[in-house]
Order: sequence, then C-alpha cells, then structure tokens
Amino acid sequence: MIISVARTARRRNSRTPAQRQEQARRKQEQTRQKRIRTRQKQHETRQKQEQTRQKQHTPPAPAPVIVVDSAPPAAKTTAPAPPVSDAPSHPRRGRPPDTVVVFTADLPQPANIPTKLAKLLNEYDHEIQNWIHHLVIQQCGACDPDHELTILNQEMDLTAMIETCAAYRSPDMGAPATYSIEHLVRAEIIRALYADCSDEELADMLRRNITVRMYVGLSLFGDTPSAATLRRFHTWLCDTHPTLFFEHVLDFLNRVDPHDIRATPAFIDTFALLSPAAAQSPTVVLMRLTASIMTIWQTHAPARLHTILPADLDLEQLRTGRVARTKEKEARQIQYAVHDARRVVAAITPHLDAIDPAVRDVLTERCAQIKKVIDDETTTNEAGEVVWIAKKDRGTYRMLSLHDHEATFRKHGDDPARFGYNAAVIANANTILGVAVATGSTPDGELVVPALQGMIDRGQDLPQFLGGDQAFGWGKIRHAVAMTTDGQTTLVARTPAAGGKDPARYGPDQFVVTRYEAGQPVACACPNHVTSTASHTSGAGEGVRFRFKAAQCEGCPLWTECRGENGNPTANRDVFLSDYHAYLRQALWFNETPLGKRILRERWHIEPEIAFLVRYDGCRQARRVGRAAAEFQLYQAAAARNLRKWVARRAQKKCPAAEPAAPAPSRVAEVA
Repeated sequence: MIISVARTARRRNSRTPAQRQEQARRKQEQTRQKRIRTRQKQHETRQKQEQTRQKQHTPPAPAPVIVVDSAPPAAKTTAPAPPVSDAPSHPRRGRPPDTVVVFTADLPQPANIPTKLAKLLNEYDHEIQNWIHHLVIQQCGACDPDHELTILNQEMDLTAMIETCAAYRSPDMGAPATYSIEHLVRAEIIRALYADCSDEELADMLRRNITVRMYVGLSLFGDTPSAATLRRFHTWLCDTHPTLFFEHVLDFLNRVDPHDIRATPAFIDTFALLSPAAAQSPTVVLMRLTASIMTIWQTHAPARLHTILPADLDLEQLRTGRVARTKEKEARQIQYAVHDARRVVAAITPHLDAIDPAVRDVLTERCAQIKKVIDDETTTNEAGEVVWIAKKDRGTYRMLSLHDHEATFRKHGDDPARFGYNAAVIANANTILGVAVATGSTPDGELVVPALQGMIDRGQDLPQFLGGDQAFGWGKIRHAVAMTTDGQTTLVARTPAAGGKDPARYGPDQFVVTRYEAGQPVACACPNHVTSTASHTSGAGEGVRFRFKAAQCEGCPLWTECRGENGNPTANRDVFLSDYHAYLRQALWFNETPLGKRILRERWHIEPEIAFLVRYDGCRQARRVGRAAAEFQLYQAAAARNLRKWVARRAQKKCPAAEPAAPAPSRVAEVA
C-alpha cells in the first residue's frame, strides 16, 4: 500500500502544469457527461411512468381542442384530441416546436369544451395570445419596477445602436429575418449584464427568464434565437464595432447623469485576463507548427513540390506527439523537434514563390513562429547540441500556445505567472472611462497610452489628473502621456526607486540639472549642492551620465545617504539622468503638494472597479482567443458596470431620473 501511494505521488509530481490542467479538465468533462447521462435516465424514467399511467387511464370521448400553429387565423380549424403516442415529442435541438398544441397527450385531459366555444377560441386565438402576453409583461413590470432591466427598458433608447448594427444584414440577400436587429442588440446587452455568459447560457436564459424576454422583446408564445444565431451576431459585433455598446452607454450617462471629467481625478490599474487556451510545452508547439506547415504544403503546393519535404518525418507523430516524462527524454525530444523544424523550414523556403500569395503569407508566419520559439527557448552548446536556455534568460514574449498566438505570460510581483493578457482600466469615482488589453508580458506602464488613445479616438474628455501606482511613475511613461494627450493629462504616481544596486541610496531623482546647452544637460547638482560638469552620453539608455569624483564628495554630510555605509572613499559616484529627468523632478514636487497627496491617497478607488469586473462580470477569463476578442469582452463588461453604477446612484437619489426613451416601433414579436 505504501509503495503504491509513493508511486502515485511520484507520477503526480512528475506531471507538468499543463498536464495537470488537462487532467483537471478531463475530470470536469467526465463529471459533466455523467450528470447529463443521469438526467437523461431520469427523463426516460419519467416518460415511461407517464406512458404507463396514460395507458391505464381510459380517456373520455374525443373533444374539440385548441391548436395554435403558424397558419393565419382564417386557416385554423378545430381538430380532435391527438392520439396518445409512445414516442416522446421533444423540441428539435432544444428549441420550441413550430406548432404549440395547447392540450397534448403529456398533459391532463381537459373537460369537454363545447364545439361553439372551441370554434370561438380558435377564431380569436391570435388576439388571446397577444392579450395574455401583454398582461404578463405588465405584471412583470409592476411587480418589480426597480429591476435594472425594467429601468433600462424604460429610460435607455437604443435607436443609435440599432441603426449602426443595421449593416449586419443585407436587405437584398437571403430569406426574411426571423429576429430583428433590435432583438439581437438587446440580447447582447443581456449577455454583458449577466457576466458575459456563453451563447448556450444566453439562449437558455431567453427561453426561461420572463424578465429577460420582456426586455429583449420576445413573445411568450414564440421561438427564441438559437445559440448559433447569437454567436454569429456576437462575432460580427466584435469584428466591426467592438466599442459600440461602451460608447452608447457613455453618451447615455453624459445625458442623464453628467459630471465634469476634467475636474474629477481618474485612476488606472491593471489585472490579468486569462486566455481560454492553455500554455503548452515548447516541444509540442514546435512539433505542431512543423506538422501544420507540412499539411499546408501537401494541400496547396503543386504536386511536383511535394517531394521536397523530408521523407523520414512522421506527420501523424508530429501532430499527436506528447512531452516526455523524464528530463533526459525531454532533452532528446527538443533536439529532434528543433532539427525537424529547421529541416522543414529550409526545404520550403526556396519554393515559397510558387505558392498562392494567401497561402504563402500563412507559411511565412508559421516559419517566423518556429524561429521565435527556437530563439526564445533553446540554444546550442559547445558540442553543437540543442539545449534549453536557463529560465531567467528565456524570451519575454514567449509563444506557448498554437491556439492563441497573442497570449503570453504575465508576471506581476510575487504572484504566479498567468498565461493570457494584461488589461488596464481607467475610471473615476462615477464611471469607467477607458480600457486597454495587451499581451500578458507587456509592462503595466505601457498600457496607459493605448487606454488614453482610445478615449481620444472616441472623442471623450480627458481627465486633468490620472493617478496610478509606482509602475506608472517612470519618466518615459510620463513623457508619453504628456505627448499623447497634448499636455491635457498629468500622470500622478510615486517615482520608482532607482538608486542602483542599493535602493536606499539617493537616486537620480534627487539630483538636479543646473545648466543646459543645445538642449542637453551639461551641469548637475547633488543634494549637497555640489556641481559636476563631467558628463558623457550613455550608450545603454536615453540620457547622460554625470560623474562626481571622490575629491568632490570628501567630508560630505550626506555621504551615507548618497554612497551607503560601506561606500569606498576613493571611488567615484556616477549618476545617470535620463532624457525624461525633468518629469521626475516635477513629479517629486507635485506629489508633496496637498492636491498630489490627496490623489495618491484616493488611488484605492480603482480597486473596487477591477474587483467587480473580475469577480462578477466575467473578466478573469476570456471567452474567445485573441487580443481583440479579449478587449471586446472587457469593453462590454465595463459598459455593464457603468449601467449598474448608474442604476445604484439613481436608487439612492444621487442622480436625476432620465427622461423616458423616445417611443420606438413595437419590439413584441406578434404571433403569426
């Protein structure tokens, strides 16, 4: 028993994180399938019991019943009760049937209805259903007038969004649409409000939730959009108008709850948005890329060029190969993978001109990806063998997924690295103003410019002050913000420590440039007001390096603070001043002012926004692969968050109620 447990523990510890994730996913899938089978068995059991009960029961004489179908009222007739059938009548693919039979075999048989009454009901069934529909809708609105969907339905006009999305359908192509653009737009709003639910979850919600059907405008007796219909519109919206809902919500809030963006400090912070694809071993990535190139070549290249591929390569093994379990076998495996990939790339490169341009672009991209993986992960030792690069020396933007090429690892502080994207949010006390998404390895400070640029492109007002943590405090980032916003926005953040090997020493931000010549600093003063003119342009960075000689520092009262307790009395002190040193000096001064201190204290306001987006709005994990899809998901969640905050302020009487939306054409799908 002890030996068995030990073997199991060794096998578990030898698995890579990707293998453990894959095993966990398989277990979840097995559990899900088991639940589905259990539900199916329970459903079959209930059907058998119902059929047995119906066979034992002797039904009364056939009586007229009401049948509601898709035919016009004039064509509807009174039919006898349908015979009891042993075959279950399931709706196709989870959708309601085209014909809704009021009294069916699986429902209790009604009392006898007079023929005249049955004919009368059949004649006015269209009007009866509409009356019941409107009655239920009114009751839903009256029972919960403070529900967010009821409020949005009454006060937010979607005409502009619907007109923008009209290009989704061409009026001259295809059969008449079953669902209007307004139905699809409102369904997308429901998706955003309910944690970016999946297509299947959204379709199920439209079938079951009366309040949601009321908001979308679907009839109680009609069909609902399928998951495929919702998915097509969602994909089109992501590709063509990713910021449409976000912009519409901002315009709505500017009308009903305006506040001065310039006078309200905004804040920025970042978080990890995980990719739906799992990170893979570089060996597997290389094998799959090689197999992909070979498959594309055999499919699209002329027949005379098929023989240029190495004949000894097993395509099936490259497609399905797995990572070896021991380090020795894995070391040999990466050598073979790199060798095979290089052979295939070298074989096809001279003949790429003979391929169709579209296919050539794909092959060129695959070859570049192979080169990147090899350069980031491996090197060649003195013996000419391919070996792994030390982890600390590997590439920053590593490609470790064939399904999501744009996702990389995000390492933030002491937290474990996460595979996906780095997302940034700009918000003030009332509203989320902008978002940005970049690949995971992008430093936090580089996201502020794309987020502000998005606000500029949408024509939004820019905040006068933008607060952030120390990651945004570098001079280069402050300069980029000033240039992007044309000086309208000032970045407020603590300056990072830059004291060389000992952060406790005085850093460059404590030194002052006292004289410029031709735009270049030529004199620098230390905290003790000693000036040095010995300088030279640094070759390692953008700036100038000043040198304070030991004789200048002799007897300085700030020796310990500047050089450290164990500083060499005969050594020089070099100070690197970047080209953005003036921004750091200005930041040091502003951070000590009352306004600067208040903005730094209020930086915590951004944390609840990110917490809500991650925990309750589905922004911890992306639904689809690709940076654009992840950014679209974040825009949708930010718009939903802005609406919920406005509804909360409205309930607390902190903002005036909006005027009722302009009357639009009826959204109710009348029963045909």
